[in-house]
Amino acid sequence: MVASLEHEILGVLYNRPLLSITMSGSEAAGHVPIFARQYETAHLDFGVLVDILNNPDKYTKPIPGVTFLNQHRVNFEEVATLRHTWWEVSDALEVLAANGHVTDLQEGDWLETHTRTIQLTKPGAIAYRKQTYLKEAEEEEIRGLKSRMSRIEYRQKNLGLFYDGAKLLLGAVIGALVAWLVARAKR
Repeated sequence: MVASLEHEILGVLYNRPLLSITMSGSEAAGHVPIFARQYETAHLDFGVLVDILNNPDKYTKPIPGVTFLNQHRVNFEEVATLRHTWWEVSDALEVLAANGHVTDLQEGDWLETHTRTIQLTKPGAIAYRKQTYLKEAEEEEIRGLKSRMSRIEYRQKNLGLFYDGAKLLLGAVIGALVAWLVARAKR
């Protein structure tokens, strides 16, 4: 399957900190069905997001002193960028933010940014469930394969014409040589 960093980011935000409310009420009074997602809770610190993308196994167990994952912060030195660099994730976030699928919240002045929080939006959750970015990546891969195939076919066609021309030329040379030898033998 084709990998898409944008889809992975949406998946982390959708599956990790997103809170879903299923019902409210009590056993005595009965439960009112809600079944709604609370997108306000679907946010992570940029460093934690990069860490999860690179080291997902690190986050399978509870983190001591952290109740909710969206409260957790990591330092630059704590993150081993094994699969995706900081810049790759940042570039993918720009695409997601431009499409309205995440909100990139930065606190501080433009040169003195203190925190960066990435929040999933409802359109982003829908794009994740519909696998929008995976489908785009697959289409792009298919276009690349078709382009390579057409280049190969073009080369084969041109080489085929070259080989056909070479065979005709070789046949003409051999024919002329045989005619010359027959003419010389008759003398």
